[in-house]
Parts: sequence; C-alpha cells; structure tokens
Amino acid sequence: MKIGRHCIKEVLSRVKARGWSAEITNGGHIRWRHRSGAFLFGSAAPGDSRSMKNLMAQMKRVEMRVV
Repeated sequence: MKIGRHCIKEVLSRVKARGWSAEITNGGHIRWRHRSGAFLFGSAAPGDSRSMKNLMAQMKRVEMRVV
C-alpha cells in the first residue's frame, strides 16, 4: 500500500461499502466513523507503511464487535 494522501483515498474506497466514512478534523487528522457510531482517528499524512495496515486492522476489530 502506498504512503500519503493517495493511500487515504484507497482505504476509503475499500471500507466505504463496509459502513465507514471519513472527515478531516480541525487538527488535520482523519476521523473514521462507522455506521454503528464507533470512530477511530488516524493521521492524514501517515509516516510509515504500517500505519494504514494498522488502521485497517483496527477497523476490522470494530466491525467484529458490531456484528
């Protein structure tokens, strides 16, 4: 997975169908909100290749709790 703004769009396109949306906070981070009401925060400019993979793993954990 790429690092930078393009990976945010890539993640959003992957998780939109699973009930996630994204919005930018005043501090420049991204608030990922699930349709269940759960939310996660992430960096708008991830610094390493693991950050997006970690975010995806956190999203899966939220989805497992919702079901």
